[in-house]
Amino acid sequence: MNTPLVVSLLRRGNFVYTLFQSSSSFLIMNNEHIERTMNFIVQQQARTTEILTRATEAVAQTAEAITQLANSTHAGFADTHAGFADVNAKINALVEAQIQRRERRSHRS
Repeated sequence: MNTPLVVSLLRRGNFVYTLFQSSSSFLIMNNEHIERTMNFIVQQQARTTEILTRATEAVAQTAEAITQLANSTHAGFADTHAGFADVNAKINALVEAQIQRRERRSHRS
């Protein structure tokens, strides 16, 4: 992208006209137009900064929510694992008791 070059300034009464050259085209702007253009650019930069700030805050909030979700999911899996370990221990005890019962029965016969 070519940056416009100021080619000349022309003063007519209370107005100053600026001649810009960009590639093969020329643009003439008076001070009022230049000021409006600069104000527009500054406003757009401020708007962009505001949008970027809001987006950054939203990303931070989303990251926090994901961290909380991951932590609670991990805790839930840990509780589930502990529950399964307890159930497995009880099943193993029942199986062992059944085996011992069958062995006692087989010794009686």
